[in-house]
Amino acid sequence: MNTVPPKLSVLLVTYNHEQYVREAIDSVLMQKANFDFEIVVADDHSQDSTPAIIEAYQTENHNIRILPSDRNVGITRNYQRGFAACRGEYVAVLEGDDFWLSPAKLATSVAFLEQHPECAFCFHRYLRHEVVSKSFSLHPAFEIEANFALFNSAQLARDNLVGNFSVCVYRRELIEKLDQALFEANTGLDALDRFRTGGGAALRP
Repeated sequence: MNTVPPKLSVLLVTYNHEQYVREAIDSVLMQKANFDFEIVVADDHSQDSTPAIIEAYQTENHNIRILPSDRNVGITRNYQRGFAACRGEYVAVLEGDDFWLSPAKLATSVAFLEQHPECAFCFHRYLRHEVVSKSFSLHPAFEIEANFALFNSAQLARDNLVGNFSVCVYRRELIEKLDQALFEANTGLDALDRFRTGGGAALRP
C-alpha cells in the first residue's frame, strides 16, 4: 500500500447493495481530479453478492481498500470504523445505493474547501428517484443564486438542508475530533446527524 496519504478518501458504505453498488463504484472511478484519492469500502457484513462485486473491482483497481467484516455492526458503528480507516485530508461519503452524476464532484468539492477554510464540510443538491412512481425530485428544492451559499450550524440543524450523506465532503481532521461516544448512540444515525450540523456550505450543481 502507498505510504503517502491521498488528498481525499472516498468512504463507500455498503450493506446488501448488490443491485446498486456497481453504479456507485463506477461513479467514483469516473471522477476527474488532479489529486490522488483512495476508495475505502466499509461493508457491514452483507449477506448478498455485494462483497464479491466489490472484490472484483478491487482486482482491477489497487486504490480500493476493503475493510474486514466478520459480523454486522450496524450503520453507526460501520461509519465509525470507515471514518477511522480513511487517510485523506478530506473524506467524501458515498452510500452503496447512491451514485454521483458529475465527474467533477470531488474536484469541485475539494477546491471549495481549500478556498474556504472556515467551512467544516460542503455538500450539494441531489436527485431522489422514487422507484415505484418512477418520479424524480430535487433536494433541497430552493435555488442558490450564486455559486454557493454558506450556512451556520443552527440553520443546518433547523432545516436539515443536507438530507443525504452521499453529497458531503468533510475535513478529516474534524471527524477525528469527534467524541467517539457519539457512535455509541442506539438511535441509528444520531452520531452522524450531530456532526452534520456543523457549519458548512452548499455548492450550486
